[in-house]
Amino acid sequence: MKRRKEGNNMIPLTKKRLNYIDSIKGFGIWLVVLGHLLDPGNYLKSYIYGFHMPLFFSVYGMTYKCPESVSSLAKRIIKRFFSYGVTYFIWALIYCQFNIRNFLLVMWGTNDSLIYAKSSGVLWFLPCYFISCVIFEIVMFFFINKKNGIFITFGLFSFFAIAGCLLGIPNFISYRLPWGIDIALIASLFLWFGYFFKNIFLPMVLKKKAAGFILIPVCSVVCVLSIFVKTQNGYVRMASGDYGNFPVFLLTAISGILFISLIIFFLDKISIVSKVLSSLGQYSLVIMVLQRDVTNFYQSYIPSKYDLTIVAVICSVIITALLYVASYIISNLLPFMAGKYKNISIKFFRKKITIIK
Repeated sequence: MKRRKEGNNMIPLTKKRLNYIDSIKGFGIWLVVLGHLLDPGNYLKSYIYGFHMPLFFSVYGMTYKCPESVSSLAKRIIKRFFSYGVTYFIWALIYCQFNIRNFLLVMWGTNDSLIYAKSSGVLWFLPCYFISCVIFEIVMFFFINKKNGIFITFGLFSFFAIAGCLLGIPNFISYRLPWGIDIALIASLFLWFGYFFKNIFLPMVLKKKAAGFILIPVCSVVCVLSIFVKTQNGYVRMASGDYGNFPVFLLTAISGILFISLIIFFLDKISIVSKVLSSLGQYSLVIMVLQRDVTNFYQSYIPSKYDLTIVAVICSVIITALLYVASYIISNLLPFMAGKYKNISIKFFRKKITIIK
């Protein structure tokens, strides 16, 4: 197999899909569903919210391959805009009652503006994800192949995370930035950790598997710190920039990324686990969009006497399975609603190039 050098690592030149990365997304989307079924104050909810959204952001970094040229970079960014930006507008306008006010609120693209537009608040993730991917792609393209590129990029993304935290402080700025730019700056660090996990951390663990089995429980215990963080919502909530103690949030988020990614990597060797979770992961975008309606219904109509953690866990499995079926149908009948586009070409740098095949 041909290989090329990327940073300090030799990366296989292959387009083979890595099932364990899809499985991480699949497990992550189940955590999203479960988290939305649990009430504020529930310890499991606080635990999950300490890392589940950072985990989603990190997956992009795990799939990263450095483009060969500026035009390839631009092509990739435009492709991501269609996959996440355009798909965001489609779903946001479907959910809201269309008028000029709501259209402008949808254009702003934050969790709060979507709620004010009476659209679906969970859609904040798509434009924010796009912005974080753009930041990540540009920085990695220019710096990852430099000498000590892994340290340079880590320093830059750490700086962005601090800047994003400052921009999110209510007393510093009185409104959320469009498309969650402040959140995306923080999320870019999680994308870097996804890249770090796949290309540096995981190879080291595979050389000494005992270290991996030690790190799994250690990282899982560190995530418990999120239970004790005081926030306005009672739990960490990236959608509204509510992180509580920011250094602790970063610690639990990074620990959660390593904890879940490691455990899924090893469990993915089991065929049935791999098949179920990777299938969920491939349809996670539409599941993310649809799940809030179902979880809202659950929270509104399940009697309080049945509002138990074990009931929520069982229901989350059933709901996720049903949403998978719905997402599979939508993705195959209307692929553009799942961020899948074909045969889109535009003129760029005076020549026509295909953005999405």
